[in-house]
Amino acid sequence: MKIQIFYDGVNIKDNSSNDVDGFTTNISFVRQGGITDYDSFIRESVKLAKGRPISFQLFDEDDASIEKTARKICSYGENVFVKIPVIKTTGESNADVIKKLHADGLKINVTVIFTKEQIRSIGQCFTTSGPNAIVSVFAGRINDCGFDSTDVVAYAKETFSGFPNVKILWAACRTVYNMVEAEKQGADIVTVPESVLQRKHRLGEDTLTASIEGVKKFREDGLAAGLLLGEK
Repeated sequence: MKIQIFYDGVNIKDNSSNDVDGFTTNISFVRQGGITDYDSFIRESVKLAKGRPISFQLFDEDDASIEKTARKICSYGENVFVKIPVIKTTGESNADVIKKLHADGLKINVTVIFTKEQIRSIGQCFTTSGPNAIVSVFAGRINDCGFDSTDVVAYAKETFSGFPNVKILWAACRTVYNMVEAEKQGADIVTVPESVLQRKHRLGEDTLTASIEGVKKFREDGLAAGLLLGEK
């Protein structure tokens, strides 16, 4: 695949193979992983990333706090991006603080993007001479809402087509096919959780062979379980 694959989660150690081009984490993953020492987690993860891009999220609400935390997170390494939601919990745009931090040289991953309007809101935040930036479209979550994410991803690509330093990321991958979908839609990066990475080897598998293997697996499991039905 031509698209870059970023592992999405907190188990960086077990998912840092050469097949992975980068890493993303988020606050919910951190909580689910039982991580309370964010500082130590970031430091260890940056080491494991070995220079590859890695994103850590903040969860502050006001601009002053966002700025303070963003600067702290980016201080951990040259390859570190700070994930800033495109909006606050009130729905207010974070464009102003994103624009300021980009101008100051921080690498920003604008996250939780669902709509074209949100993409337009950050359309003037980046410069072509500024640091690398990532625009994360939550395409998988858009699909979960019952909508096709294609137009939103395409709009992001169009909006930042003149910015070689801005990459479009296809987020919330659920299946192996989502990786193919992300590439077809023109995304530069797709974030992939461990459960999907473990099935990446199935790409290009012959479907008849896969069908036969599936039937074999069901039969083996039935025999191993010793399943019996009563007499008719």
